[in-house]
Amino acid sequence: MDPTSTLRRRRSKGTSDGEDATAPSNGQNADAVAQNIRASKLSKMLGLSEEQVQEAIREAQKEAEQGVNYAPPRSKQGVSLTLGADVIFYSCLIGAFLYYLQHDSEGGATRFLTSLFPREMAVFGYGRQDGR
Repeated sequence: MDPTSTLRRRRSKGTSDGEDATAPSNGQNADAVAQNIRASKLSKMLGLSEEQVQEAIREAQKEAEQGVNYAPPRSKQGVSLTLGADVIFYSCLIGAFLYYLQHDSEGGATRFLTSLFPREMAVFGYGRQDGR
């Protein structure tokens, strides 16, 4: 249903649900009238004046049009702090798993890593020495 027709019907019936919305025929379009209704409801909920709510809506629309992006804080090197925390967490998790595997199964971690990376583990002296 078109919002313009709904507003016109309310205006003609005299029921405006407690809102003082003007019909779009006064020079305002239906979006502006709907925005005024939302602003008055927000001002009642937040306890702000309607001018403050209108200004906040305008600022939000400007930011949306400009594409303002609120990214997480970055360190000076350009790596996200969240990424650094994730790398540390998962490295500790993998290290704890390998430690448990090594000590619980009498060298299971070295056998596991040797089966995954035979040439690399040969560099450290584990597994086959010919690198195959």
